[in-house]
Amino acid sequence: MSWQLAFAVLVGMLTGVIVALLIARRMQREASARDQGERALQAVVEPLRSALQRTEKQVESLERDRRDAFTTMRTQIEAELLLQNLILMLQAMGLGGWIHASIAPTMLLPALGFQYVTPRYRLLDFMRWGTVLTQVRTQPIGLPPHIQCMCPPFYPSMADAVQAVIDAKYKSGGTYADDAYFRRIFKGDRGETYLKQVPHYSDDVIACTKDICTYIYERHGRFPAHCDAIYAPGVWLQAHHLDLNYYDTLFNSGYTETQQQHQQHWHGQ
Repeated sequence: MSWQLAFAVLVGMLTGVIVALLIARRMQREASARDQGERALQAVVEPLRSALQRTEKQVESLERDRRDAFTTMRTQIEAELLLQNLILMLQAMGLGGWIHASIAPTMLLPALGFQYVTPRYRLLDFMRWGTVLTQVRTQPIGLPPHIQCMCPPFYPSMADAVQAVIDAKYKSGGTYADDAYFRRIFKGDRGETYLKQVPHYSDDVIACTKDICTYIYERHGRFPAHCDAIYAPGVWLQAHHLDLNYYDTLFNSGYTETQQQHQQHWHGQ
């Protein structure tokens, strides 16, 4: 019986080894098939992922355009009026120029080196902004040290930014604290009278303004909330010297007397 028992044990061990090898081989085949399936799935999913990324960027651009359409209309009109004034200035100087389309502001400001900030995302922002894309709320806030908006990080808080505006008006060295300036531009004692009549904000109004601006910044993570701190319209003005020979060749009275005398008046030529 001993040899029969030993033989049975040996057969059992061999059977276990064979079964283990068969299981390992099957698992290897399944792993290989799974890898192939994952690669095949990746090949199918990758174009979809790329398409979704492109769509996300398009949605981001549309959201920004939608926001700008409603929140920058007044700024757009003001910019166009400024350009009209610049055209009149060019004519008075004897220069030529025209207003035409510019590089898109979303491309122009980053190219010029403007600093941007993006508020952190919070759950309720979807209800306020209608999108989960935080990039839509990215805004330019300055071109340090030349341009710095009245908001953090250039000021510790919105209350400090509001106080800086008040100080620039009324504090020593401010606009309405320069007696000598107003004495120069007004006759007699009218400058002193004018300064006495300039209204000053009450403490309650200043405190209320600070509270409102602080609330907007803390609630939305940016200031202003729904329009950019810096807005550049999609138009600009080009100025140039006139080629008088060109106009003399093709036109009668193609330029004004001021334009004819520009080189002499401004450049001594």
